[in-house]
Amino acid sequence: MTPRPLHLHLVAIGGTGMAPLACLLQAQGHLVTGSDGPLYPPMSQLLEAAGIRPLVGYSAAHLQPEPDVVIVGNAVRRDNPEAVETERLGLPRLSMPEALARFFLADRQPLVVAGTHGKTTTSAMAAKVWSECGRDPGFLIGGVPIDLGVSFRCGSGPRFVIEGDEYNAAYFDRGAKFLHYRPETLILTSVEHDHADLYPTPESLLAAYSRLIALVPESGLIVACGDSAEIRQLAEAARAPVVFYGEHATNAVRLLGVPEADSSGVRFRLREESGDELAVTMPVWGVHNVVNALAVWAAGRRGGIEAGELAGALARFRGVQRRQELLADHGGIVVIDDFAHHPTAVEKTLASMRMRFPGRRLLAC
Repeated sequence: MTPRPLHLHLVAIGGTGMAPLACLLQAQGHLVTGSDGPLYPPMSQLLEAAGIRPLVGYSAAHLQPEPDVVIVGNAVRRDNPEAVETERLGLPRLSMPEALARFFLADRQPLVVAGTHGKTTTSAMAAKVWSECGRDPGFLIGGVPIDLGVSFRCGSGPRFVIEGDEYNAAYFDRGAKFLHYRPETLILTSVEHDHADLYPTPESLLAAYSRLIALVPESGLIVACGDSAEIRQLAEAARAPVVFYGEHATNAVRLLGVPEADSSGVRFRLREESGDELAVTMPVWGVHNVVNALAVWAAGRRGGIEAGELAGALARFRGVQRRQELLADHGGIVVIDDFAHHPTAVEKTLASMRMRFPGRRLLAC
């Protein structure tokens, strides 16, 4: 927490991470201004609801009066007029993840969810579980959990759930965003080569995850998908204790048998670290979502949440907007909206749709 309210100006305020951050900062009592191109829903509505009215376009004049700190989104180029003026005036500047760490994580216990796939859903699931179980977490997620209705919240509890993006932070801060997030608990869902513009080789991406794992203190926890040989190898260098989860029998928290599904969702059995076996139901579909739930289960149990509380919260988790979201069901035609764009994510989404709608013809656009 800062000792006094500050004037904070966000350049590219309409980004999917920047707009929620602006709202969090406003709720913390700061004066928030910002600029961007013409904005559209949902980010325009998000900012409007918070009482933030961005300036349209970019201009050096937008930095008058001079703000205390300029926060720069990763879509901003170094020749942006406001970026140039920030440097000319010598104003303090932060990338989005630097600002999040400075204003929200110093006195919290960050739970960072990282990995090529499943970050948004797993982060939303964790935020849902900690909220339902009375822990009042803060969170910032790159999507809107259907049950929580918002992608961000300050919260009053010690836990702060963050989706840990591996992409770069800003033109002057070229490392992965997640390297700023000081994880006390890290969930690592998967490691597959992506973002070739930033990570030209698979090894360069693995190096970024290695640095992230090294940030978790000995007193912290790493919950890692043990189905991945790459993740098991990365975890060998961890200082913190590691709990593996997944489908394989070698994992401490693992799936038992094959999940079953019907129109109401998925049912599965899991084995805990203790060896206890439990049945869990969730109103979502797909084996990948079951595996995501195993990660949250492992982190929650190590975090002191009882099994019954966890199972109850997961039973009420309805997913995230634009992740297998039902838009329409009329005249025998069902329309689903999903964000999947990586080949592996598309494959898993299609498999989950076959689980949800067995025997139906499936068209992907």
